Amino acid sequence: MTEIESNHLLDRDDELAMLQKAIHELGSTQPAGVVQLVGDGGIGKTQLLHRVHELATIAGMTFLEGTCTQPGAERPLELFADAFGSLGASRTTDAVAEMDGATAALLAGVFPSLRGYASGQLDDPRGVRLHLVRSAVRELFERLAKPPGLVVTIDDLHWADATSVEVLEYLLRHPPHAPVLLVVAYRPRQLATRLVTAFAEAEKSAATTVITVRPLTRASAEVMLGPELGRVRLADIYRRARGNPLYLRVLAAYAEASSSGRPAPYDEPSVPPQVAASLLSEFESLSLEGQRVARAGAVVGDPFDPDLAAEVAAVDLDEALTAIDELQAADMIRPRAGGFTYRHPVLGRLVYESTDAGWRMAAHRRAAAALARRGADLPDQAHHVHRTGRQGDRQGAELLARAAEQVLDRAPDSAASWWEKAIVMLAGSEADATTRLELSVRLAGALARSGELLRSRVVLHRLLRTSSMPRAMRWEIVTLCSTVQRHLGMFEETRAMLMRELEPDDGRSSRASVDLMLELAQCGYMFSANTDPRWSSGALELARQIDDPMRLVRALTARADSLVTEGRIDLAIEHANAASALLDSRTDGELAEHLLAVSSLGWIEDLLDLTANALRHFARGARIARETGQLHALARLLAGIVHARAQLGQLAAQDDVADLDDVVRRLDNDEIRRISLVCQALFAARSGDDLAALSLSEQVIELSGAESPMSRHAQIMAANARGKASPWYVQTMLRICGGPSLDRLYVMSRTWVYLGLAGAELAQGRVADAREWIRCAEAVSGGLGQRRMIAMAKLGRAMVTAVDEPASASDLAREAGVDLEAAGYPLDAAHAFLSAGISFAEAGQDHESTLFFDHAWMLFQRCNAPRLQERVDQIRKRWMRDRGSNALTGLSSRERQIADLVSDGRTNRQIGTSLKLSPRTVETYLERIFAKLEVSSRSEVAAAVARASTRSVELGDERVASP
Repeated sequence: MTEIESNHLLDRDDELAMLQKAIHELGSTQPAGVVQLVGDGGIGKTQLLHRVHELATIAGMTFLEGTCTQPGAERPLELFADAFGSLGASRTTDAVAEMDGATAALLAGVFPSLRGYASGQLDDPRGVRLHLVRSAVRELFERLAKPPGLVVTIDDLHWADATSVEVLEYLLRHPPHAPVLLVVAYRPRQLATRLVTAFAEAEKSAATTVITVRPLTRASAEVMLGPELGRVRLADIYRRARGNPLYLRVLAAYAEASSSGRPAPYDEPSVPPQVAASLLSEFESLSLEGQRVARAGAVVGDPFDPDLAAEVAAVDLDEALTAIDELQAADMIRPRAGGFTYRHPVLGRLVYESTDAGWRMAAHRRAAAALARRGADLPDQAHHVHRTGRQGDRQGAELLARAAEQVLDRAPDSAASWWEKAIVMLAGSEADATTRLELSVRLAGALARSGELLRSRVVLHRLLRTSSMPRAMRWEIVTLCSTVQRHLGMFEETRAMLMRELEPDDGRSSRASVDLMLELAQCGYMFSANTDPRWSSGALELARQIDDPMRLVRALTARADSLVTEGRIDLAIEHANAASALLDSRTDGELAEHLLAVSSLGWIEDLLDLTANALRHFARGARIARETGQLHALARLLAGIVHARAQLGQLAAQDDVADLDDVVRRLDNDEIRRISLVCQALFAARSGDDLAALSLSEQVIELSGAESPMSRHAQIMAANARGKASPWYVQTMLRICGGPSLDRLYVMSRTWVYLGLAGAELAQGRVADAREWIRCAEAVSGGLGQRRMIAMAKLGRAMVTAVDEPASASDLAREAGVDLEAAGYPLDAAHAFLSAGISFAEAGQDHESTLFFDHAWMLFQRCNAPRLQERVDQIRKRWMRDRGSNALTGLSSRERQIADLVSDGRTNRQIGTSLKLSPRTVETYLERIFAKLEVSSRSEVAAAVARASTRSVELGDERVASP
């Protein structure tokens, strides 16, 4: 039997296999059979029935398909009338012609689609007894089931009319004596009791298969919806849709209609009309009372209790309970602790949206009043007051403001919405002017926390134009405005604003002064070396005088940043560790108010190579940000996680990269997008994916302009991704970084760039210049005193030493690798051990080179860096291939020294003087060298040395990790 491709029916391979087996076995092992497709609405049963049609057609079988309509619209025997209407003319003619005249007339009288095929005429169709119809249908099935057989599909069986149920029940109890396969699809909660019993009995006697159609897996849901929505939104949609394909599409439509990526409000319809009509057809079949209570339940929200639903629907409780029975029988609602809930939230949303706006508003007012009488929680009341509040309603505005305070820590977007509505409700009253100012400040803060930075800035600038307000309030507004603008990348504008505010000291409190100075200290904070130490020093001095731990954390962090710029690394680490200890002693609730401070400390720790601490703080902050709905803080913390994991070689963390990208998509903020792209580019570069690193870096450059600090980092990564063999690499890098002293870079970043410059010089054969850059790297790293940077500089020294002293280079690289692995940087250690392996191979020490190649490969595997593992394999194969052609590997260290000096053009006397050997001894060494190299002249020795040096230079870029 021909197999049919199933890959476009996602996650349905098992179901299709069972259906195909049932069709294949029809008429062979079983004369008749039944397949039940069981599942909720929208789960995909109808799609499977369509595939049954294809399978039956391929098998050459006769096929009937019937569909039941919703209660209230059905006709007697509708199911079978629909099925016989789908039958082809030739098959029908043959089958009906074989029946006796009375039976044919009976069928023609009951089913209009058969009237053209019967020769007899039924005298009075209305008087037909159902038991005669049952047997006639069974006989027609048997006659239609000529080999290879008949397949009958029935969709939405739970809506079958009573007469169709009776006929189907008869067929289950008395199956046709012919190869007939019944494939029925239904929702189990709504199936008639008679059919439940009949199916149970049929399972004992007939070939019955029950297929429970499962929800889609998350992976299949992502394939179905595509990548455009982003991983985080897809995960949220999948969770709320519970894997149901129909609800996945509906929720995706809502998400696409919502610019923020959060679910669209109930009063913003965004579901395609045809989808909405399909789902709402069940609702429209209800009685008027059922519809009214269903609407009330949608207004109240899940779960709703009968008493409240009755008040909102404006009906008495008995009527409401009767309607609830009807809704439950239709499987529109289901019992849940505390009341009832819609079968799926999407259905409740669609019922809400289909309700007339006027009735809906009145229902919300009734709900608000009922909840107030019950003393319900303020957020529960605010949901309804927000939709009905009117200007001048002070009591309602006060309720919204208080409710917003309660939810700010877990739902800042809701808090912002409620404060915004409260401000509108208080508009026009001079007596409420101060209250409106206070609420506007709270609104701006909530918008910032939820990631709406541009909207927050608009509110703050409107407030700053206010002619009179308390000084303390103005300083609060300026500080918040500075924070918002800094995180939008508006550094110059923010710095100017802060300087204006700092000039007149109008009795500012110590806290206000600390805040303003901290904002100044952090202007241009990210990837910038332009912080002014005066502000961080002054802020720290004041912060130590007040009892405010989180302000002290911020001040210590800012001071650590300034100390890095000054090159005072030990002191910077001391301040960062003090901030870390203080932050670790705070509760999650305290940190929820200061997540940007958590992020700032993490970035400084990462910069100081306190990367494990940084990752711990980033991860804790990200968890709190998710729990409290702080989208903007979450983006910065996720960027920190990606950056830290890249440094630590934790390259299996692809989910973190995807989460970062998804969150950033939901924010209208170019600055955080630039930070995200830089971190993703670093992650790609450390993974060995140069093409991705180049693409991401170029996006940063396009977004940032050529001269911004962020752009400089992106240009450095782009140059590295293009490769150091470019003749323009050195010139480009010096232009980006401000000349040989690299003045435009943080001192912490300079060692990496010097290593890159050395690798580029080696690639061009300029060994002396490469050594000069390594001396710069050693000077910088030595001044910093950081173990990681000192080890990386040692690795750079190994790189240039390998040109003429591979044995010494291997020892240096091995030492660097041991130090890096002990410091917790296995990816950098792997590069060092790879370099050691190359140098050992150059020195002819095959056993040692194999050990270090293996160790590098193992570390790359631990870091989940398959591209770098492949690079090790390629280098290993190259050395195995070239080992025979590189005769220098057979020379002793003294012979190699003499060969190098010969290649420099030295005479025997000059070589002897340099090595403190007699000319005769030099001559003896040369004879051995000629023999080993199988050459007869000094020029041939020089050529062999040049070839070996070229191989070493070519591999120079393989010896150092990406920064």
